[in-house]
Amino acid sequence: NYGSAALEELIRSREETVYRTGLTDNTDFAAVIRRSYPPLQDYVPLESFEAVLAERKASIYRNYMQIPDYLYTDIKTLTDELTQDAASDYEKLKMIENYLQGFVYTLTPAETEGDAVASFLFDTHEGYCTYFASAFVLMSRAAGIPARYVNGFCVPLYSENRREFIVGSDCAHAWPEAYLNGIGWISFEPTAGFSQYHDTPWQYV
Repeated sequence: NYGSAALEELIRSREETVYRTGLTDNTDFAAVIRRSYPPLQDYVPLESFEAVLAERKASIYRNYMQIPDYLYTDIKTLTDELTQDAASDYEKLKMIENYLQGFVYTLTPAETEGDAVASFLFDTHEGYCTYFASAFVLMSRAAGIPARYVNGFCVPLYSENRREFIVGSDCAHAWPEAYLNGIGWISFEPTAGFSQYHDTPWQYV
């Protein structure tokens, strides 16, 4: 579960992972799959899995690190100040998350001129989930960590009376995901007041 000691230990143990591209190829394994499971033959790469992961990581860094030029300096300065004592990328992300959770959640933020995220971060400190998620993504990227914006639904608490999870349009939400080397994409919850959804343990029968 997110925030658990087990997850944090896994992240720490994988943080220095380096995907090696010089390993032997994957031809022998691919041949076994093609023989035994023909429907999967088009999905098994001939190069080593490490090489595939290395290219995937490179692609993620190409596609999920952009920050608008006019915001870069301000966001980089704020992020560096906030995360200067972090010992790992994961700690940086938690510091950013905790910082944003101190802002005010409102469905009627003050109207401002110019960039909404810049106003949220440096002026009003209030907004709804899209503000929080967008700000987290830009700050994560400023910290050198790929991040992306996600739209979806919060899974509400289980209804014992109806014996189901009730997901309606009022559960719509936005949150960020950050890429940690050796782990993959992990979701975070910077939006004030929404941590109860993100931290709900998946222990239902």
